[in-house]
Amino acid sequence: MNSAKFKLLAALVSSSLMLTGCGGGSSSSTDPGSDTTLPDTTTNPYSGSSSISGTVVLSALSGSDSSAIEGGGGAQFLQMSAASVRTPAAAATQNAIVKLYVVGTDGELQDTGINCAFDSEMDAAGNPKYTCPNVADGGQYVVQYLRLLDGNKALEMKVNIEVPEGSPGVDGGEVSPESTVVVDTIIKAILTATEGKDIEPAVVNDIIKSVKQAVVALVRSGAIQVPSMVVEAPKDAAGNYITDVAVLKTEQVDFADNEELDSAAGNLLSDETVASEVDAVKVEIGVRELERIDSSSEAGKRQLVKRVFSEMLDGDVPDFIARFFGDRFVQGDMKTIGDLFAAISAGLRIDPRLQIDPATITRDGALLAFRQKLAEIHELMGKKAAGSMTDEEKKAFREIPSVIPALFPADGWRGKNIAEGDELNVPQAIAFVVFVTDVYIPDMLKAQGKDPDSLVSVEKGEDGGVEVEMQDPVNFDPMHIDPAYADSGAGRPGLMQLYGFFDPQNLNSLEGVEISWLDIMPDKAWIPNPDGVGGREVDMLRSNVCVSDLSKMAQMLTPQVVSSSDLTVELTYPTSSGTTATVELMSEANLYMPPPGEMPPEGQGPEGEDGPGFESCFVLDPWRQAQMSSGAEGGPVQLTESDIISDFVSGTYKVEVKRAGSVVASREFQQKVLVGMSDVRPRLTAPNGMPEWPKECEGREGPCPEWDALQQQWQANGGITTFAINEDVDGDGVPDKAKVTLSWEKPKVDLPAGVKIAYSLNIGLDRGCDASGCDWEPIYDTWREDRKLFGTSFTLPVLLDRVELGQGAYNANVCALFIDTETGREIGRGSCGWAQFQVGDPLDMNATFTITGALPSGVDASWKVALIKESFNPDSLVAQWQREVVQLAGVTDGTYTLTPRIGDYLESSSGAHFQIVLFRDDNDDGLLDVTEPVVWPEGEGGVRFETWGGVLRAVKEEVSDDGEFRRRETVITGGEEVTGPDFNSSNGPATGGGMPQ
Repeated sequence: MNSAKFKLLAALVSSSLMLTGCGGGSSSSTDPGSDTTLPDTTTNPYSGSSSISGTVVLSALSGSDSSAIEGGGGAQFLQMSAASVRTPAAAATQNAIVKLYVVGTDGELQDTGINCAFDSEMDAAGNPKYTCPNVADGGQYVVQYLRLLDGNKALEMKVNIEVPEGSPGVDGGEVSPESTVVVDTIIKAILTATEGKDIEPAVVNDIIKSVKQAVVALVRSGAIQVPSMVVEAPKDAAGNYITDVAVLKTEQVDFADNEELDSAAGNLLSDETVASEVDAVKVEIGVRELERIDSSSEAGKRQLVKRVFSEMLDGDVPDFIARFFGDRFVQGDMKTIGDLFAAISAGLRIDPRLQIDPATITRDGALLAFRQKLAEIHELMGKKAAGSMTDEEKKAFREIPSVIPALFPADGWRGKNIAEGDELNVPQAIAFVVFVTDVYIPDMLKAQGKDPDSLVSVEKGEDGGVEVEMQDPVNFDPMHIDPAYADSGAGRPGLMQLYGFFDPQNLNSLEGVEISWLDIMPDKAWIPNPDGVGGREVDMLRSNVCVSDLSKMAQMLTPQVVSSSDLTVELTYPTSSGTTATVELMSEANLYMPPPGEMPPEGQGPEGEDGPGFESCFVLDPWRQAQMSSGAEGGPVQLTESDIISDFVSGTYKVEVKRAGSVVASREFQQKVLVGMSDVRPRLTAPNGMPEWPKECEGREGPCPEWDALQQQWQANGGITTFAINEDVDGDGVPDKAKVTLSWEKPKVDLPAGVKIAYSLNIGLDRGCDASGCDWEPIYDTWREDRKLFGTSFTLPVLLDRVELGQGAYNANVCALFIDTETGREIGRGSCGWAQFQVGDPLDMNATFTITGALPSGVDASWKVALIKESFNPDSLVAQWQREVVQLAGVTDGTYTLTPRIGDYLESSSGAHFQIVLFRDDNDDGLLDVTEPVVWPEGEGGVRFETWGGVLRAVKEEVSDDGEFRRRETVITGGEEVTGPDFNSSNGPATGGGMPQ
């Protein structure tokens, strides 16, 4: 596969910008914005004359959370009554704090330095009230309530509050579990929209406004179950649990992750309505950043040209190209649309394998398409500003390339009858050329049934992932030269020739060798054990350097083009020991040449010639180099440690270009990379992820009993997960497709400042291998949507077909990525979690499964175990939590057994909570009465039931052998055995009050 950086030959057109509307998403802003931490001044920017007040709605807590903050066993179950607020008012404010934050530009909560206070009075339901005084107006804030509990636990909830400009105060900031889900989803939305890159606070505020409404509507509709708000207590700098809330007022602390909340937020982000809002924000961010550039100044003009190229090419262009077009823009160079059309026609190259009808791709058609695209963009931008877009319009807005509305704003271009005689400045011309070559022509090809994607091959990779080979069938050569134009001004010049790039005065000003860019791409390699059984994953350095021999520019006007093969490139890189090492890079032309008869890689000239004769790229690509040396073109190759560089760190990377042994160019790059993260692996919990190869087996010859034990445990945990068909697509009343929600566990890792963890996901269908090869069908990949995931749950946007046993299995891979918050670039990778899963028959709602657990000794027949359903009704003034007994179980030899129906869960609102409690049925009526003692489960012995995406899951958090809490999910389709909460522990019935001793 050709390198990520495009050659100059395709530099103006080979871009996903116009197709995705988000410019690759990883180009760094020239103005990274400012963070929201308090400046070292006496003026607090968040101080003002306004205020925020509200209520901490403890009555909205689920039964298990209420029990946790009370201390567990012996609590009275008070049903359908205002007395259901079981937390005493005084206790609600003891060892508790309310603080005011803003969402920082890195997606983290930043302290405003303003401490809120509890009011002396409670509301009518006994919930504590609070006030945050002296707050600046015109901002978005987050109020956090945190109460430290016994057992190193904490109750933590948040709410987002906007204080409009000029407002004296805002009331009604209700802090609740529901509002907490909204806040965390908004934060994840910010990270998704910016891909972890710092942005200005005004944009953060816009994201909050755009996304909040959609998220609130989903949460209130019961789209997800509101998770527990009880987490581990925060820790101090030494890693000790904080037990005194006063510490939170004076010290920076480490707040615990709420993995249930993280999973809920990720699941909400995968909803189409929220995803549309987030993607729309990406467009607005791009437009805003481009509009901030002052193009009235010379420096601004040059910056705008570089920025347009940067967005198009997902990185920088060679300096001499940026300088040249910057010069043209500064000098006011304008070109008519007719001239640009002629240059496009002169340089257009379409793969003959497509066999297109040229009469369907015309100048008039392209101009009409551009007019229509501008009209659509201006209409959508107006509706977005007015907040009046439909769901379909939101989907269309996601596809807007941010460059177009920035360079062709409604003011001056809306409704304009654009004609061939209209003139465009340099940035506009570049955008127009890209539109024609990357949007109009591919659209017309698809209309002919000549889908360019037909030339993209996807195969299963060695690690269960996918390998993609892309051949762009539409290429545009901006370097096309028409000798007639050079001699007399007649003919059809190419784009660069049209702008005067090949004029002698320009070419004669170019000399020497210029190093255009350096990419450092941390990767992973699997190194097998000597006996071929198992192995380990290690870091691997990959890089890409492109250089331009400017001295050869003048020769392009003559038939003789000097080969660039006389250049060599060396990369000197820093190592973990503080020293440096040097490696010679390989010419990309030699590494990626196609088989005879196939088209050369994009950006390259004839076979044996790299690029247009003056530009060369050099790479360090161990996989491809191993293939070339082994002769196994396209086949699997196993790397060894001698094939790779695994010791490299952040620091100064130096590139030297040599000719005949003498250095002709040198340039240093400061590179941030993240290595040593081979063990950072997200573990899939639904479907049931395959175990990791144990460290004890690394380097060991012969069988590995530890691996056998892990596989046996994986089988005991359910083996391959089967998701049931749950969506009726054809409307006949019978489900025929499966909507699948995947979940994974966040890796336990301490990341350095300025680094975020994100995830990539790919799904494929492996139908197995036979003598003719392997049948692998790609299903969904986040990279195709230029999307990174920041939550730990995701509902696939594609529905899956049934796969019968023996006919293959779906494969899921979720991989850890590390993002530089300053630039938004990926600076390292962890490992991948992997699982196979099936899609089977529709769920039988009457199918049952079994829940068993232990009871304290001495429990008599008056005690019963109940599966209860808790449904939250925020509009109720009497009892916001309505509780219903789903099933009862009696006491049998110190154990209990429940056999609920799947329909008991899935036929209820997906926002309902299901709990298993132990209670004493004093009147033997099978109901939980307000006077009867009840014991709620707590600790890792509990089990939760989740119903996201029409799938029932039993979720447990258990302590693994390494002492870590591990999340395990069992997808319920009928017949499963689930271990329920163990009441024979510290949370069992307390003594006294008639309870067993």
